[in-house]
Amino acid sequence: MKLNFFISIIGKTIDEIKECKKMGNIAATKTEKSKYLALLIMNILFLLVYLIPIIYSFVMIVGAFIYGPIVLLEI
Repeated sequence: MKLNFFISIIGKTIDEIKECKKMGNIAATKTEKSKYLALLIMNILFLLVYLIPIIYSFVMIVGAFIYGPIVLLEI
């Protein structure tokens, strides 16, 4: 599996965040502004929920490379 799949989702989400922010600034009514603010918050939360397991996986992989040989040496 290629990492482009994960990176493209992050890029699309960041583009949507920028778009929601821009549309919220030019919105005419309060209901439109609140709608775009809600979309902005949901995109940010999606990005956080999406990135936490990915970062955790990379930390575990790096930790396995660092602590694996130490465990094998029984230090």
